[in-house]
Amino acid sequence: MRYLALRRLGKELFQGHALPSGYRIEEYELVRVLGSGGFGITYLGYDHHLDKAVAIKEYLPNDLAVRTDNNSVLPTNPPGADLDVRRTPVGGVPGKAHIKSTQDQADYEWGLARFLNEAQTLARFDHRHIIRIHRFFRAHGTGYSVMEYAEGETLSEMLQRKGTLTESELKQILLPILDGLEAVHEADFLHRDIKPGNIVIRDDGSPVLIDFGSARQAVAGKSRSVTAIVTPGYAPIEQYSVKGHQGPWTDIYGLGAVCYRCLTGEVPDDATERLREDPLVPAARRCKGKASASLLGAIDRALRVDEGERPQTIAAWREALSGEAEASAYRWRKGTAKSTARLASSPPQGRWDGLLSKLLPVVVMVLVGLQLVSDDPEKEIEHREALSLSGDRITLTPFEPSVTDVQKSKEVETQETGPSPYTLTEHEDSQLPAKAPALAQWQSTENDES
Repeated sequence: MRYLALRRLGKELFQGHALPSGYRIEEYELVRVLGSGGFGITYLGYDHHLDKAVAIKEYLPNDLAVRTDNNSVLPTNPPGADLDVRRTPVGGVPGKAHIKSTQDQADYEWGLARFLNEAQTLARFDHRHIIRIHRFFRAHGTGYSVMEYAEGETLSEMLQRKGTLTESELKQILLPILDGLEAVHEADFLHRDIKPGNIVIRDDGSPVLIDFGSARQAVAGKSRSVTAIVTPGYAPIEQYSVKGHQGPWTDIYGLGAVCYRCLTGEVPDDATERLREDPLVPAARRCKGKASASLLGAIDRALRVDEGERPQTIAAWREALSGEAEASAYRWRKGTAKSTARLASSPPQGRWDGLLSKLLPVVVMVLVGLQLVSDDPEKEIEHREALSLSGDRITLTPFEPSVTDVQKSKEVETQETGPSPYTLTEHEDSQLPAKAPALAQWQSTENDES
């Protein structure tokens, strides 16, 4: 029943250079054309092994290749080709081969390799909001990519039907797409062709991103024969040059353009027309009162012409969409202002009090310890001070020598020709009490502050 239903959908005539309805490629039967462009054709197909519908993309760059009468694909000038062989030029009628340059063969093969590499990369993703690739292979001189067939309508078809979307309707589509695209970016891969026609809303309401354009961009940059494939209004300025600096911000521009179209009903002006005098009316002004300020501001940031002024990652743009970026910036500015005011209101000396209160006890201990150092234990200083440390306070109390210490000191003096350099003289001894007032004054200051 499923097969018969698909066959009924395929009664429409195929485009001139597409494969005919009912054509078999391995286990897949082609039903109808889903879409076509300068890079290839996408068919609705039927998988006879799994009994389900699939989408099949065929590599067929119409500036580099032609389809022959036996439905194979050949570059326009394969080495050793017989120029009298009748072929069907892509998009045309049967005729002789079109010879352009010897570079076409190399460009065609290079592009085919990129096409298959893209399919291989996408096959690694298993995300509900990114189209799933089932398999890819070479056949008939070209390449094919078999993927999930997302049943539903494209966002482009929905907009034609509804005109515009509300903020709630837009976010139901946008936020899941962001999750899928973020996974793609984390794998160092880009979509490069985000537009309403490449977002499908499944019958269950879930969105899915389809038809990646990285291989198309690679071929456009490699070959001089292939015109750069961009969608005006949705492609940022860096995609108009093979040397453009592309990254996640490139896809973010496309998403911003999709959001602008959904809310305003109009496609943004082409990026090439916005370089000098930008005619684009910002979404914040165009849709004021119709959507939240955070959403409109995020759309305008995504649509900046200069890629350096756009959000650089999906995570950063998601914060802007929800208003978290503005809230974080506000909290940072508020905290910085409070810190500045607190520092400005504190006297300069007060800021050092905490540090000095910790360093001064250490310095005093070191100085007292140096005074107590002696090479001979018997030649100790007669008048010493005992040091007691409690918290941040230091107390110096006179040390009273015992009778035995005094006798030993006198015995040593009788044996020496003069006073020991490690023994304090009467003059030095008289200077010791002078230290106490300074320390006592410091201690008194500490007590007052505490």
